[in-house]
Amino acid sequence: PHMLDGVPVEVEVTGELVAQSHSYLRPAPIGVSSGSERLIIYRGSLYCTVGTLGARVTDGTNVYALSNAHVYALQGSKTQGTVQVGVSGDRMLQPGRVDMTAQACGSQHEIDTAVIGRLSAYVPIVFSRRANNTVDAAIARVSVNDVGTATPAGWTPSSTIASATLGQAVQKYGRTTGLTTGSVTGVNATVMIRYDKGQTRFVKQVIIQGSGGSFSAGGDSGSLIVTNDANNYPVALLFAGSSSTTIGNPINLVLGAFGVTIDDGP
Repeated sequence: PHMLDGVPVEVEVTGELVAQSHSYLRPAPIGVSSGSERLIIYRGSLYCTVGTLGARVTDGTNVYALSNAHVYALQGSKTQGTVQVGVSGDRMLQPGRVDMTAQACGSQHEIDTAVIGRLSAYVPIVFSRRANNTVDAAIARVSVNDVGTATPAGWTPSSTIASATLGQAVQKYGRTTGLTTGSVTGVNATVMIRYDKGQTRFVKQVIIQGSGGSFSAGGDSGSLIVTNDANNYPVALLFAGSSSTTIGNPINLVLGAFGVTIDDGP
C-alpha cells in the first residue's frame, strides 16, 4: 500500500531474509567464529571475546586450528587466571562465546558443546613501542573430525604459501564480514597496534585494502588471507585493522613459529 496507518510506505527490496546463526557443524569449516573459553578482564569487568578459525595446520603428525594469540591465548588482555597450553591447555571453542545465545557469553552446555580442542602453543606479544613483534598467532590441538580445511565459500587454502607483493589480489573468509577481496598495498611495514593491554609495535607486516569497501572488521581476527585466484596460496594471517586498512602477519613467519604447514587435506 502507499500508506499504512497514515504513514507513507517506502519500498525497499532486500531479497529473502534468513535467520543468521553460528552453528556447531562438525567438522567445522575454517573462516568461522572461534575463540577461547576464558573471559578477559577489561576496565574491571569480565568480557567474552571472539575471532576467526583461520586454517587447519599440521606438523606431519597432529593437526591444529590456527588463529591469533589475542583470540586463542588472550594476549593483550588481562585474563581470568593464567593461560594454559599443552595437553591440559585452555579449551578452544567453535563458535566463540560471543556468538552463543542461551545467556551472556553462553550457557555451560553451549560452551561444552562448542569445544574443538585445547590451546597448544602461542607466540607471546611484547608490549613496547620499540618492540619487534612479527606475529600474533596461536594454535590449538584439534582432530580432523572437529575441524575441516575448506571455507563456507567452498575453497580450501593451498599447502603452498606465497610471499606478499605490491598489487597482489587477495581474499579472505572471516567470522564477521565473510568473503571479501582486496589487494596488497604495503609489505615489510612497521605498524603500531593497540590492544586492551596497550600499544605495541609490529614489523615486517602486510598491508591490505579492500575492493570497494572494508576488507575486514572486528571478529575477523585470525582469518587466513590467500591469493584471489584458483591457487588460494596463503599469504598472511589477519590480526588487526581499521575501517580502511587491514594488517596481516606474513604467513611464512606464522607457520615457522610453530613448525607447521597449511593442511589442505580432506
